[in-house]
Amino acid sequence: SCNFGSASEVVYMLDLPHPVNLNASTAGSDFNTSLYARSACAALTVCPDGDDSCVPASTELACNQDADGVLTSALSLSAVSGALYLFVDGFGAQAGAYVLTVSGEYLAEGACDPQGPSFFTCPPSYICSPDPENPEAHRCSAEP
Repeated sequence: SCNFGSASEVVYMLDLPHPVNLNASTAGSDFNTSLYARSACAALTVCPDGDDSCVPASTELACNQDADGVLTSALSLSAVSGALYLFVDGFGAQAGAYVLTVSGEYLAEGACDPQGPSFFTCPPSYICSPDPENPEAHRCSAEP
C-alpha cells in the first residue's frame, strides 16, 4: 500500500458484473488523502488450512497518494470486474471531510447494464443497446 499511518479508512464495495475502465478520485477533500483499490477487503489472500505451499498474495490492485502533486488522490483501473473495494484513507493520522468521485466506461462492444449506476456509461459514440445474440443482455454498440 502507498499509505502508512494510523488514520481510519472508509471502505466502499462495488459489485461490477461487467468489465469497466474505472476512475476514482478524492479531489475536493479537505485533507491529505490516500486512495487504494483491492479485489478483497483483506490485504492478503487467505491460504486453505493445511496447504503449506500456499503463499498469501496481495489483493491490492492500485494505490495513489498525492495525485498530480496535490494532496488528494486518484487512480484508474482497466477492464476491472467482480468485487472491487475502494479505500479512502488519510495520510499518516490525517482525517476530515472527503469527497469520493467514481466514474467509468464499459468496454466498447462489451456488456453493459442500462439499469446500472449512472456513473458507468458506454464510451463516446457507443450506446447501451440489446445484444442481438442474447436478448436478455445488453452491449455497448457503435451508434448508427
